[in-house]
Amino acid sequence: MNRLNHFWELGIVSGIIGIFSEYLAGVHASCLLLVLLIIIDTTAGILNARKYHRFSSRGLKLLVKKVLSYGVAIFTVRLLEISIFSGFHTSVLSNTMASFLALTESVSILENLALLGAPLPPNILYFLLRNLKTAKAGSTYSVLAKKSRNYMAEIEDIIIYHIPTFEKECLRKLLEIKFEVWKNMAIQLDIALNDVTEMGNEHLYFHVLSLVELAYRDMEAGWAEAQLSEDCIKRFNTGHQPKLDAWLRKVSVICHSADSVQNKKSQLIESLIVLLYQTVVDVHKNKY
Repeated sequence: MNRLNHFWELGIVSGIIGIFSEYLAGVHASCLLLVLLIIIDTTAGILNARKYHRFSSRGLKLLVKKVLSYGVAIFTVRLLEISIFSGFHTSVLSNTMASFLALTESVSILENLALLGAPLPPNILYFLLRNLKTAKAGSTYSVLAKKSRNYMAEIEDIIIYHIPTFEKECLRKLLEIKFEVWKNMAIQLDIALNDVTEMGNEHLYFHVLSLVELAYRDMEAGWAEAQLSEDCIKRFNTGHQPKLDAWLRKVSVICHSADSVQNKKSQLIESLIVLLYQTVVDVHKNKY
């Protein structure tokens, strides 16, 4: 019932957009907009695949399948429109279908941007995912999305309210970059596993490790761009390494447990937040 309600909501939104498109632009403009969104989504998807080393011919096949499916859907609706409303000219149904597909593409673009580490507001992202992707995720996703949104908000609070209290400018900037990267990694992990129900323990473990490795690279690039002193970075890394090693061991335990993938995902993000709080406490104790 909950899924049906979401489909009704999406249909109503698409219908409203379709009616406006009928009077403001017409079906041609709606289709051109859809094509533009497909191009943007494809470009973001290619960049995402290159970043995570998942580029393959399968992506090209999915693109061709998507374009053909979208084309057939709009063409079929247009024929239905002509046959039913033969007495007068209208393209409301075609615009509604194009709007529905455009909304789907928009969500896919946001997902790819989040996986690329773009600084998207977590609340907006999870609102869209919760309301437009229920067909894949099922009725429990709204609860998971709310929990995920709370996690990201908590990390954001640490960055906004805790880090500025540190006296050392170098350490403050270092942690600001580090925590932003961890936040983006948590978002990437959440989105990558948002509708996954089955994944092998080793598969999940090394998937998480690959995200951690990418996070390390992003941190180093951010520190270099901020021109932080090597002494500051080395002193922090040396003092922080035991906490990081303990967290990585916990990640292994979580990934190899018998819990569901969604429970593991929540535990992984929670353990990361605990690591961030531990880091904040250690800074206040002048351990770095």
